[in-house]
Amino acid sequence: MGITVYLGAGVLLVLTIVGLLIWSSRKVDLTESNKKISIVIGTLQTVHILLFFTDLIGKIGEANVYIAFGICAAISIICSLLSVGILFPFSKFKHGIKYLFVFFSIIQVLVTIFIYLLPEAGIPAPIQF
Repeated sequence: MGITVYLGAGVLLVLTIVGLLIWSSRKVDLTESNKKISIVIGTLQTVHILLFFTDLIGKIGEANVYIAFGICAAISIICSLLSVGILFPFSKFKHGIKYLFVFFSIIQVLVTIFIYLLPEAGIPAPIQF
């Protein structure tokens, strides 16, 4: 089971990075770009939530907690950077959606920190420095 989890996590991470690099190299209108970035943010946030609800991240964490933390941290950081990135070019894109994405990305980062780095009820944190 261990190699399957590592292979699956690696393939998912590589495909995500390659897709983002290909997508970012295209030249599109700013409003169209914001819509596509919003779709990417929404997709990444959905993947993050599904990883927890399907307990896939738990199974990855049983094999290696550092890989599970890396996946969650990478998704959270990418969502945060993209969410803040679409805030600054002021356009006619709906501002409520921009702020909602920033709010959810902050929640994602806080949940990842809480789960992996903070002790709870006397149980030590999964990742200790």
